Amino acid sequence: MKADNVCKLLCELAPSAPAAWLLDLHPDQLGLVLLESPDLPTAALRADVVLRLPERSLLLHIEFQTVFSTDVPRRMFSYFARLVERYGEGVLIRQAVVVLTPGGSRVRQVYEHSGTVHRFRVVKLWEQDAAVLLEHEALAPFAVLARWREGEPLAGFSAWLQRVGDRRQRADLATGAAVLGRLKFSQAQVERYLPETVMMESPFYKEILARGKLEGKAEAEARAVLRTLEVRFGAVPQVVRETILRAEQAHDLLLLEAMLEAALRTPNLDAFEATLAQLRGA
Repeated sequence: MKADNVCKLLCELAPSAPAAWLLDLHPDQLGLVLLESPDLPTAALRADVVLRLPERSLLLHIEFQTVFSTDVPRRMFSYFARLVERYGEGVLIRQAVVVLTPGGSRVRQVYEHSGTVHRFRVVKLWEQDAAVLLEHEALAPFAVLARWREGEPLAGFSAWLQRVGDRRQRADLATGAAVLGRLKFSQAQVERYLPETVMMESPFYKEILARGKLEGKAEAEARAVLRTLEVRFGAVPQVVRETILRAEQAHDLLLLEAMLEAALRTPNLDAFEATLAQLRGA
């Protein structure tokens, strides 16, 4: 199970919780919080989470990273440009990168190129106060990677979890915390406090498993399409690669299967691109 699936699902289930946290607002100040489509108006560009606060004319774009990587600033600028293209210049856009664990590249909160300067917020989860995250149930699983004032994170989270009255809610929260906890702790440590038998009661657990399987199938199909094109025709144009990647990111297995059949049957790349256009227009 991938940690980013958990992060995105937590935001989808209760979008006001991450909005309040990352915008430093009380939930009562938010107004309506809407989950927007993560697909942006260019091939192969899909944001993790986009939240819209219509009463504030504000968008919050959130990206989750296990560790910070060198391409994050450029990607955040690309996301910003596409969000402006989709929603127009009358909407205020705030961006936050939530980095789950230390390590990786040096953290930068700005992208600079040819006089352009673009800034965004970086939240280092290990520096966040666990007590603040535990105030919002939807954010509670992040607490296992946060800073605890005293005690061990998994033990502290497990003790907090026992105070959650609803059994199904406990199972959902345990599932999220267990997946995130494995980024820092051994499987034995996680299972000591968050046994899988508890998680198996959770619909959230089943959803994460289902998403993981779907992503795996889509990735395999996309690789097969690209490999088939490379073997038959040589170098694949970037625009074709991006179209295939977009179908993979959308988990569109029917389209990917049709692409693979076209890659096997069409006589040349021009014919494949023509078939692609037909498939996308269908």
